[in-house]
Amino acid sequence: MGNLFSCHIDEGILEKFNLALMLNKKETTKVIERYMVQYISTSFSKTSQEYKH
Repeated sequence: MGNLFSCHIDEGILEKFNLALMLNKKETTKVIERYMVQYISTSFSKTSQEYKH
């Protein structure tokens, strides 16, 4: 079981996000978690590359 995450999202963006979820038959939590993991990986990779130079 995970932790509860809460944030304020622009209403228009949230509406489109929910529509995209329905169109793709995806679950909110899984999609957001996947994007968070992707962001973490990209951030760490970018920082690592900057540190090497």
